[in-house]
Amino acid sequence: DRGARSLGLRIQGRNDFRQAFAAADAAAISAVFDTQFRQAPNPADSPDVVAYYAFDVDARLLGQAGRPGVVEAVSGGVVLCPDLVSKARVRSETLLQQPLYELCLSGGLPYLASLMPIGEADPAGYLQVVTDPLPELLRIGQRLKMPVQISDTEGAIMHTGSGWIEARTDHEVMSEYVLTANNSRPALNIAAQRNADSLVMQIEKTNNRLLFVVVLIILATVVLALLMVKFSVLNPLRDISYQFRVFRKRDASAPDAAAEQPEPVSFHALGQLYETLHDMA
Repeated sequence: DRGARSLGLRIQGRNDFRQAFAAADAAAISAVFDTQFRQAPNPADSPDVVAYYAFDVDARLLGQAGRPGVVEAVSGGVVLCPDLVSKARVRSETLLQQPLYELCLSGGLPYLASLMPIGEADPAGYLQVVTDPLPELLRIGQRLKMPVQISDTEGAIMHTGSGWIEARTDHEVMSEYVLTANNSRPALNIAAQRNADSLVMQIEKTNNRLLFVVVLIILATVVLALLMVKFSVLNPLRDISYQFRVFRKRDASAPDAAAEQPEPVSFHALGQLYETLHDMA
């Protein structure tokens, strides 16, 4: 649409077009459009133009020209996307100078119509540039860096990008987008394809690394737990047991120890004492 508007403004700036439009000379207006078709297009900013139309302020057709062999074969001489100029006429005065564009279907083929007012203050008429959107849509594959396939509403393939794989595999990822026309009817189906083999391999590598890290974390946790049990439970119990043995030996070596030697304290008795203290707390 931006390319079509730029081309339309370029045509409006021509003296021969302004004179022909002011005189409502249909032949002169069509001659200007034909001259524009014969000029070598600039691939950098010029879209693939199919037809030019000039309308007066009441939406009456003043002049037209189409790409040879295209407009006649598609529309039989009928204006492509005729509803756009009607929409421009019913707008409020504050929106009269704004350009319009829409995608329409004619003969089962999509066309992009761009409409811009003629005149600086109040529109004296309208210039409509109809382009073929397919060449611009082919750049989607370059933008996505993925092979792209474009088909019409009947499923007929209009374009297949390089690298497209017809035989689907388990790792082929397909994304589709339906481009709709002005009446919300499907106009084009655009499908992009991506082979996910490298992604699946990367996921497998990531899973293996993650599993390795989890095993290391579990081992470290077990070792840390064992160390905590050792220093917080086993070592104190070992010290207590050692003290019991020392006390028993010292008491046994004392005089009349055989008569007054008490019963050794067992770990079971300590456990009962701990439970009693816990219940009291």
